[in-house]
Amino acid sequence: MKTLIPLSDFVLEQSRTQTLDRSQIDWYDAEMAKLELIRNYAEFLKQPLTLSMFTGENKLFEGFTYERIPIMGNILKLKGEFICMADDLKNSKATIEDLIKDNSIYQLTPYALQQIQIEN
Repeated sequence: MKTLIPLSDFVLEQSRTQTLDRSQIDWYDAEMAKLELIRNYAEFLKQPLTLSMFTGENKLFEGFTYERIPIMGNILKLKGEFICMADDLKNSKATIEDLIKDNSIYQLTPYALQQIQIEN
């Protein structure tokens, strides 16, 4: 997974991972690791959106630019297209999970994958 996907899709993706060919102890450890990964992703999705997720060194999403435009103020763009007023994120109750609803494809950075504990 390198893009933001709904939690239900992530759970189904994890359920398709084959662990049946392992010993019983290895199978149990593998299944517990899947559950931990699912929990990590769920917690990742529930984080409130902040501007730092889109700009700077520890950003979570690729392709965003932050610009100051006279009259409009600070805006956030994805691939040159207006996304939102950057200042709106300060007062927003939106979470990462809410990004999924607009059907855009959000590329996750290596930093985001590290937070979820998914290997690149």
